[in-house]
Amino acid sequence: MTEILPMLGLGALKVLILLAAAATLTQLLGRRPARLRAVVWAAALGGALLMPLASMSLPKMAVPLPTVFDVARPPLPEAHRSLTPEFGASADQLSIAQPTVMSAKPGTAPQKPSFSWTSGLLVLWASGAIALVFHVGLGLLRVRRTHRTAVRLTDRRWNSLLESAAQRVGCRRPVQLLISSDIEVPATVGLFKSTLLIPTYGRDWPEDRRLAVLLHELVHVRRLDWAVRILARLARAVYWFIPLTWWAVRRLDLEQELACDEEVVALGTRPTAYADHLLGIARSAVLNPAPALPGMAMARTPDLEKRIMTLLKNTSHRRVGIAVLIPAVILVAAMVSALAAVSPSVSPSQSSSPSEATAPANPEIEKILAEMKAAEREIEQQAERLQAKEVAIQRQIELIEPIEIDEEAIARIEEAMEPHLEKIREIEIEMEPLHLEMERFETELHELELHINDGNLEDVQRQIHEQIREHLETIHLSQEALEPQLKALELVHLEMEELHKQMEEFHLDMEPQHKAMEEMHRALEPLHEEMQRMHLEMEPFHQQMEQLGERLENAIADEVAGRLQSHLGTATDPGAPFDEAARRIIDRARVRIQHDVIAVTSPFSENREILQDLFASHRIGTEDAFDDAVTAAAEDLEGLRIAVK
Repeated sequence: MTEILPMLGLGALKVLILLAAAATLTQLLGRRPARLRAVVWAAALGGALLMPLASMSLPKMAVPLPTVFDVARPPLPEAHRSLTPEFGASADQLSIAQPTVMSAKPGTAPQKPSFSWTSGLLVLWASGAIALVFHVGLGLLRVRRTHRTAVRLTDRRWNSLLESAAQRVGCRRPVQLLISSDIEVPATVGLFKSTLLIPTYGRDWPEDRRLAVLLHELVHVRRLDWAVRILARLARAVYWFIPLTWWAVRRLDLEQELACDEEVVALGTRPTAYADHLLGIARSAVLNPAPALPGMAMARTPDLEKRIMTLLKNTSHRRVGIAVLIPAVILVAAMVSALAAVSPSVSPSQSSSPSEATAPANPEIEKILAEMKAAEREIEQQAERLQAKEVAIQRQIELIEPIEIDEEAIARIEEAMEPHLEKIREIEIEMEPLHLEMERFETELHELELHINDGNLEDVQRQIHEQIREHLETIHLSQEALEPQLKALELVHLEMEELHKQMEEFHLDMEPQHKAMEEMHRALEPLHEEMQRMHLEMEPFHQQMEQLGERLENAIADEVAGRLQSHLGTATDPGAPFDEAARRIIDRARVRIQHDVIAVTSPFSENREILQDLFASHRIGTEDAFDDAVTAAAEDLEGLRIAVK
């Protein structure tokens, strides 16, 4: 666990340099459009989030750094219990990581790991990161809850303005317009299905304010600002201990709002009128407080004064195209790549360490890795075809138009039906005792034993009638008692007939849309079947990779067994379990394949414990000679390197 701290420290240093460079660049761009500065901050924070992945995938550039950042020797922290590669992992980067155990000095008994200050720092970092990610998750849940309780804004004036504003902004993505009492200012949320939330008090805004609000929020939607803010907050969660990260997220939020303000003014809104709209919305928000959403809020109080002053001072507002932003993005991306490639240089003493000596090349391992690469290429080709099919399905799904349901009309019908349903429930409650009484009489009638004397048919009928007459009269009286309730029920159903007809008309109106959806689903079925077939075709390759992984593990175990035999062969009898010892060491070791070398790293203390446990009963010769052989073998396997070619 302590090996993560140097990597985290080196990553933090890289992120600090990246954000400092971004801050310098945005200062130099102080008089340029705000969108350019927002892109710089977004690229920098996104690069900070992707820095660990880039560091693992890019070629290394060795740079002399303090020893505190030396992470070249410890293996990667990913844990795999077998040599079977995961989908998408290259054979050159295959790794097996096992739990780290504190190493002991040769000749000493293994000690239990203790909680150190480095472990405490790691726990502190993880706690802060988890807390901030949890905070982001809570915000997204609050957005979802607000979205569920919001009501679709069906006002024709609002929707016509929305279409007009989308055309002016150039926003081609569908946007849902909702109104909610749970927000205090207009806000935009959502990535794949963008939603524009309007506070309840904004329903009757004048047309110019509505247009300004829609233009501002649609610019956010077109630029995917909401997703960028969520990613920025995830970067802040990872690097929460760097104060510059918090400031960068704050600057990104401000520059995004300034960029949208500039766009709205560039589209024809007068700066003074737009500033008046911002102040009016902020004033209404103070009078109608509500919890803040993690969305794109238009007129929150923080930085509102700066936004208004920027609007009024800037006399040349113009729209900024993508071509202007490309150089800034390329510059930040190049800096991210350069920083990610930096790794500590290995000192000569480390590179020549006897515990990291390279074993001779093993042709069997080379053959296995070649087969694994070939199988991996086949899997990648299949994955590309699968991805193409998924894109085709997604395009088909995007063609499916959402079914528009007049929920307000249905709610009115349900509300009108409620008194009738309540009356039916009351009648049914009144009828319940009579129903129970009739059921009891019918049960008694079925269980009644008749006593019939001999006689003709008329005598028999008379005897039966006399014995069941009392029961029949009771049932008849119960039916008469039920008659008023039955008539009341019939009257209620007659009153509800018109409401039922209205509901049937709604279902008939929706029938063409349902049929269109069914046809679209039928069109998608062949694509789904083809994807299933392709998945089945990939199974043999995955099975082949698993088998190759097992073969590779066996080949590495044979190498380890050979090393053990070279050290312990003269100190143990012929029945010594070298293969079993090699298996145990491999199971606990970290194995990485990098280019043409397989690195097997296992703690000295664990190696010594395994060897003492398995070979003590097979010892021959003196105890000191045996201990020296065990120590030498444990040291040799602590950093074994096996050449592939």
